[in-house]
Amino acid sequence: FARDGDVFDQARAVADALSGAHCPVHVVPHAVEVRSSEFGVRSSSPNPFTVLFCFDGKSRIGRKNPFGVIAAFQEAFPCGTNARLILKAHALELETYDAINAICALDNRIKWIDAYVDQETMESLYEQSHVFLSLHRGEGFGLHLAEAMARGLIVISTDWGGPKDFVIHGGTGLTVDFHLTKVDDAYYA
Repeated sequence: FARDGDVFDQARAVADALSGAHCPVHVVPHAVEVRSSEFGVRSSSPNPFTVLFCFDGKSRIGRKNPFGVIAAFQEAFPCGTNARLILKAHALELETYDAINAICALDNRIKWIDAYVDQETMESLYEQSHVFLSLHRGEGFGLHLAEAMARGLIVISTDWGGPKDFVIHGGTGLTVDFHLTKVDDAYYA
């Protein structure tokens, strides 16, 4: 977003990427609305242990990395463990839809919601969960991470991109190390 020669973005990672621009670059943090009556306090302890991940298929699957989230969940919680993964997605391409559907058919602990949902339903998903997990390969801000954190969930995020502004390992959440790799341009188109 540019106005009068300045550039404004919601994350320091984006501002850093634009640091060579020939104009001032400013960070204006994203606002996070919390509708629950108690900020940062969860009203119940859901059972089974529940991990939540939300993503938009229009944001490029390779970047959002839902298959990495599924693999990490299955490694951390082998079959027979009292745990579940809620995947909330929408706008998936058919190939991705089919791949996730096939995985869910083999693991009934994965609850898959393939739809746009209203705010009340999103609040319910946060309420049902213990952890929000994002193993992204690049995130501009990380709105779902911020919303989950504000609602008292533990957040786990790749230590890269916009979430570095507010997910501090051992402080506000947990971070996962990464290795930079070259990715197909289609991930960011």
